[in-house]
Amino acid sequence: NDNCRSSSTPCFDYRTINNISYCAPGILCSILERCDNITQTCSSNNSICVINSCCSSQAVCLPFLATRMCKTGWFSTGNMSAARYGHTASVLLNGLVLVTGGFDFSNYLNSVELYDPSTGTWTTTGSITEARSVHTASLLSNGKVLVTGGYNGSFLNSAELYDPLTSIWTTTGNMMNARYSHTASLLSNGLVLVISGEGAGNIVLNSAELYDSSTGTWTITGNITNARWGHTASVLSNGLVLVAGGYNGSIVYNSAELYDPSTGTWTSTSSMINARYDHTASVLSNGKVLVTGGVDNGYISLNSAELYDPSASTWTTTSNMTNPRQAHTASVLSNGKVLVTGGYGISSALNSAELISVWAQNQLGLRASGNLRGLQIGAAVVVDQIRRNIDFKQYNEKIQRDCTGATANTIGWAQQNLMKVRGHTLVWPDDRRIPKWLLDQESSITSDKAKLLLSDYIHSVVGRYRGKILWWDVINEAINDTNTTNPLNLRDSFWMRKLGPDFLNFAFQFAQAADPNVKLYYNDYGIESIGLKATRTLNLVNWLRSQGATVHGIGLQWHIDFSRSIVRNDGHYQSAQQFINNQLDISVTELDVTIPTNGGYLIDRADLYKQAIVYRAMLEYAIYFYPKCEALLTWGFTDRYSWLPEYYKNNRGAGLPLDWIYLAKPAFLEMQELMTRVVVDGVYRLSPQLQPDKCLGASQIGINSIVQLYNDECNKTNQKWNITWLGDGTYRFSLQSTQNFVLGTYNASASLGHVQTYNWLDNTNQRWAFSAKGNDIFRIVPQTAWWKVMTTDGTSNVGIVDYFTSKSQHWILTKV
Repeated sequence: NDNCRSSSTPCFDYRTINNISYCAPGILCSILERCDNITQTCSSNNSICVINSCCSSQAVCLPFLATRMCKTGWFSTGNMSAARYGHTASVLLNGLVLVTGGFDFSNYLNSVELYDPSTGTWTTTGSITEARSVHTASLLSNGKVLVTGGYNGSFLNSAELYDPLTSIWTTTGNMMNARYSHTASLLSNGLVLVISGEGAGNIVLNSAELYDSSTGTWTITGNITNARWGHTASVLSNGLVLVAGGYNGSIVYNSAELYDPSTGTWTSTSSMINARYDHTASVLSNGKVLVTGGVDNGYISLNSAELYDPSASTWTTTSNMTNPRQAHTASVLSNGKVLVTGGYGISSALNSAELISVWAQNQLGLRASGNLRGLQIGAAVVVDQIRRNIDFKQYNEKIQRDCTGATANTIGWAQQNLMKVRGHTLVWPDDRRIPKWLLDQESSITSDKAKLLLSDYIHSVVGRYRGKILWWDVINEAINDTNTTNPLNLRDSFWMRKLGPDFLNFAFQFAQAADPNVKLYYNDYGIESIGLKATRTLNLVNWLRSQGATVHGIGLQWHIDFSRSIVRNDGHYQSAQQFINNQLDISVTELDVTIPTNGGYLIDRADLYKQAIVYRAMLEYAIYFYPKCEALLTWGFTDRYSWLPEYYKNNRGAGLPLDWIYLAKPAFLEMQELMTRVVVDGVYRLSPQLQPDKCLGASQIGINSIVQLYNDECNKTNQKWNITWLGDGTYRFSLQSTQNFVLGTYNASASLGHVQTYNWLDNTNQRWAFSAKGNDIFRIVPQTAWWKVMTTDGTSNVGIVDYFTSKSQHWILTKV
């Protein structure tokens, strides 16, 4: 498989003894099991016996899932109904992608299609008035799409508008210059900037003009330094426009320029790594710009891609597309992925499409980014998963040996790597989980002896790791799934038979006595959604508290599959809120998301992306309830150590974010992107931290479109702004009226003033500055270190006083 050794992937060619080839990442062979020398087979159905030059001559067992993870990032989706290139693609406000026009190598097209990312399918919609290729399409702030210029045998200066609500096209004002292979960019002030392109007489233009959607008219602005066509133009988060690459009739550019809408002038910035034209450029959620494909100076279609970092003005390479393509399109979807469609390949027009998930190279890992929020993200492990030499299997017999070393080594390793440790579990009231030697002596053990055994055990374990283990799951799965005769519906077990339900109370009290500072949890499955078992769990906790036990939180087990739907305010959210309302913290203590397998092998690679959606929803759930949700922990470190294949007899599995050889799956990347979608310019957004205690005192119950605050110093009035939901857990604020400024500005101008609110910590007014972000959208920026608004509580939480309830409200600060 020669494609494996491409420099664009970390993949290598692995071959079986009978020369069947598999493409998989080039991993450290020392971690792989060796094949049986005689049978050339592996002990696990999840592996294939292979030979590879990066390994020794000894054949090794390659996890089959590794062969599915070789082509990093890109995978196929549904085909368009018509092959085309030189077309456009626009992500509409409803999440659909509108593809217009193009050329099929025989005809200029006026056909239009819609792509639905949720299904991967295409449907036709109303045709454009005039067939055209190499034109532009811009999504306006009102949701309509502006199409300009292009070529259909003639150079076009015409423009038309698409209304997604009616699927109808209407004409608007013509550009001043006919042009194609130009760019059109929606600026933060609402105007559309059209740049360069090729005009009548095949003259390459350096002119630029601005479209005003409110009047349908065009005006001239400053000329670009280098005339070019087939370039890209991207509006950056700082409001500047990045123009990259292009062609002037003789030279393919790698140069780039920046346009400043406030002055109408151009400046140069660093050049791309590869010269290219007829490429694409997409602004990602992290502010970087992804450039893909195009044509180089040798007139060869490219599959390479690179990233521009506006904060550093630098370019870096990223993974290649599957297919070389030029005059294609690239669209950033609402889920953060980039959809690439069509274009011209090596020798023909393409109807294929690809998706890529790109994350910033400087992003933190899940644990580190979680630590920044205060949310603990980790995995449940046993000793031999961390230490390759197995210290023990299971101490289930009475032996003359110190059995503490392996666990102590594991905790020491965690501390060396700055990890926090959770203990699971002290008591699992199920006879299958109780040592055989104890059950063998049950008839001779009195209740007093049983209580003493329980006390000695818990004091010994919790005391030994006092201050090192910060959370303990004291009791695990005590509630029976079916009705029982005892009032708390508890499972039958050794501890229940000897001590009755008091064993639960004893366990919590012993644990607290052994370490007064540790947080104590009850852990169970089937309580993640509202229902009878969740109610019984709450009843159990209330009974424990009535007996004098301290219970800090509830551990929620989430052993689910990729079809599980988790949405805001559903039964899952209601169950969590029910526990929180009863002064309990929550943690997701056991999470895995199974997908179908056949003998341990993946049935459909697309299932990995369905799994990723569920993992992202789970992380959104944890973030939503933070800080009352303290942790999100997967049940196992990698698929290599998952309990699922054995339990489901290899019909289901692959349930963790890391695969058999520790490589990140789409689920990991989705969570990483969500946790680190912030960052670079010292500007903050506000996102709700707790419900129903919302920040800023909304004028109605619940999160809604208007925020009101009492202006403490200026004019003693309520201030109003609009809240715009950004779709990623954050909001931005826009001025609702010129008379009522939100948050109480320090002087009479919202655009120039400082923000003051009442600081719930020290009863002083704090100040922040407004940073304009176009279209009267403002962001809040700390003005000085000590004079800041909404003073934080020492972490990332913002505290202010709700005008309506006089309660302190909490939001999370995240950088934009």
